[in-house]
Formats: sequence, C-alpha cells, structure tokens
Amino acid sequence: MPNDNISHIIKTARVGKGLSIRSLSDKLGVRPQDLLEIEAGRGKITLSLAAELGLSLPKLTLIPAKKKKSRAPVMPKKISVGFVLKQYEVGVAGFPANAYLLFKAGQKKGRSALLVDSLGVSKSATQVMAKDHLKPVALLITHGHFDHIAGCDLIRQSYPKIKVFRAAQDIGNEGLLPVSDFLVEVFKTPGHTEDSVSYLVEGKILFTGDTLFAGSVGRPNFDYQLLLKNIREKILTLPEDTIICPGHGSLTTVGREKKSNPFFLS
Repeated sequence: MPNDNISHIIKTARVGKGLSIRSLSDKLGVRPQDLLEIEAGRGKITLSLAAELGLSLPKLTLIPAKKKKSRAPVMPKKISVGFVLKQYEVGVAGFPANAYLLFKAGQKKGRSALLVDSLGVSKSATQVMAKDHLKPVALLITHGHFDHIAGCDLIRQSYPKIKVFRAAQDIGNEGLLPVSDFLVEVFKTPGHTEDSVSYLVEGKILFTGDTLFAGSVGRPNFDYQLLLKNIREKILTLPEDTIICPGHGSLTTVGREKKSNPFFLS
C-alpha cells in the first residue's frame, strides 16, 4: 500500500522544486485555487501539472486520493535463508515510525540480531529479544531525526557491546560495515536529510529510512534533486526482488517502485 496519498505527493514534488502555489499556477495558467483543491485531494491532476512537477501521470492514477489506514504490514514469506524480519510501528512524541529487528532463524540461544532505528522504544521488540535470547550486534540508524533515533541511549545501556552506526555521522565511506554475523553494506543517500543513509543487509533487505517509501519519497528537507538522484542510481538499480523496509508505511520492493512510484518516470 502506498505510504502517501496524491495530495501529499503533489505537494512534496512542488516544494521540492521550489515552487509556490502562485508561481506554479502562473506557469500552468491556472487559478491558485485549482491547485489548492488538488493538494487537498479534490481536484483533477492534468498531464501538464504532472509534467511540470516531473511526476508520472499513469503512476499517479495508481495512488489513492486519500491515504487508507493500513492493517499490519504484509511481511514477505521468505527474506533470506536463515533470517527473520520483524517490523514495529513505534510512537515517538505522537509520530509513528517504523523500527526493525532482523535475526537468525532457529532455536539456538544467543542468536545475533540487527536493530534498525527507534527499536529501543518498542516494548514488544525488547520482549522478543529477551524471550528469544537474542544478541544485538548492531544498531543501524538511517538518519538523525528524533523519530528514528529515539531509544538509542536505552539500547546502549542495555547492550553495552553493541555497535551503533548513527547514519553518516559514524560512516566514512560507502561499502561494507564491520558487523559480525551479517553482511551489511551502506549507501549514502542524502536528500531527505544531509546525513541519510540506506543499509543493504545480506544483499536482499534494504532499510531506507525516510529516503524512499512505498509509492513515494521522503520530504526533501535537504536537497530534492539529490534525493531523487540517489534513489535512482543507488536503490532502483538493485535487483527487483530487493525488499525495501522504509521508515514509515508498508514494505515494498525495488521492482514495485520502478513500476508504480510516480516520482520516477521510467
């Protein structure tokens, strides 16, 4: 299910391109009120509007006018041989965000686990780690916004030996990270924020934070064109069955985003 509705996608693209309602209406020769209606989810999106914003009109038709509240996310039946992925929606100061737990399958105690973003504030996740006797080896932070770093200090206190990677702050070059028992590759993907990174685990599971969502992209707080460039060159070039685990909303895949994400024309 897409993370955003059409009105939010239109506004994200407009703001990303540095256009006000007035300047965009002048370019298109339409009334500002008409654009406001579209951003409120009530107007009709034209080909000229989509083209001006660099959006795919056919892909926009796949997006609901209003965001539907999704139920529990559909988890893939198979992640990678020997691994279990759990997604948790955590609330941080009233803002819901995704956090993830990835660990080795099996019954053996002391299995290694990876934690992603604000997992430390999830009681369910901490209970699973305790019940299954998991050994967290690394906490991967995708970017520095408060809803993705919450609980970091608690994780450090609970697991003093854990390695913490606080997005680009703790990462020099792109490439493999020194994480035991997991193959973790990091890509720098600034755009939503300057420090945004994405983590590819076992060549199969990609944690994107707020860089890429199902059917949308993150708010371009830093650089919109750089955001799109990084997604296009570093994420959409991965195998189509790569599972994307975003910072908000449902899971998706590279193949699905190539086919349906309106921010990418082809």
